Amino acid sequence: MSDILQLLSKPWIGSALGIVGILAAIVFYTRSRRISRLSFQKDEVAIIGGSGAAFPEEVQITFGDARVDRVTATRYVVWNSGNTTLSGTQIVDADPLRLELESSNKVLKAEILRASRSVNAVTLRAHDTRVSTVDIGFDYLDPNDGFTLEVIHSGPKFDLHLCGTLRGLPDGVTNCGRSAWYFDRRLRQMPFPFGMSMKLVIWTSLVFGCLVTVIGLMTPLLLHWFPSLAERRASEPASMRWPILFAGVTYIILPVLLLWLKRRRYPACLEPSLDEGNTEQDDRPNVDSASASSS
Repeated sequence: MSDILQLLSKPWIGSALGIVGILAAIVFYTRSRRISRLSFQKDEVAIIGGSGAAFPEEVQITFGDARVDRVTATRYVVWNSGNTTLSGTQIVDADPLRLELESSNKVLKAEILRASRSVNAVTLRAHDTRVSTVDIGFDYLDPNDGFTLEVIHSGPKFDLHLCGTLRGLPDGVTNCGRSAWYFDRRLRQMPFPFGMSMKLVIWTSLVFGCLVTVIGLMTPLLLHWFPSLAERRASEPASMRWPILFAGVTYIILPVLLLWLKRRRYPACLEPSLDEGNTEQDDRPNVDSASASSS
């Protein structure tokens, strides 16, 4: 008992306990706060028209009987990222929750790909008068409840926006940036050597960077063990460590940055596959070859 009291009497112990108490108070206060927040991440890909389109300009698309010169597919993941329940009655009638095109283009198709629970009763409804708008509704969203939407429209990329006002959310819907599968699709297109997968390249770079960093930190010790290496250096032997450390840290930072960019913020149940979508042909735009449509 006396040993414990003697240890607690040291000044640095009291300072450490004070810091831990302050950090614990901050954590408990943050968790106890009631936060209402609706967030989204999005992904867009040009199918026809625009830069980076999936099909060349020679391919034409018709929706119904009308030709469409540009088609873009946009996916939204919307979820309750707060710790309170959001009710559909919080949506303001004067500014409803909706997906809206900036330009005069029109929405060709809108569908729900995923929903956390069917009882959330998520609905999409075409606007009565504006072909560029799709209204969104739901019964309620508990924390981490949400839904994934896909909208096919004739506007360019970055033209479709999630708008609307909910009571209790003065800052509106929070934009959390690009979705995880946006980076997955682009990383899969990178020319990795020898057919290596993206994950294998990332983890190989991480392991190699850690090994190089360890070698850089141990350079003085290695030069002491192998004096012949130090004799070959005209400059100070310890200066060898900095280029090695720089190379090792670079190999660590790059894959860590890729992992950070492709992190998923929304619940895992809302993650769609890269090729997921409605496969009913009569509901999709019709793709015709250039030779068939040139006549």
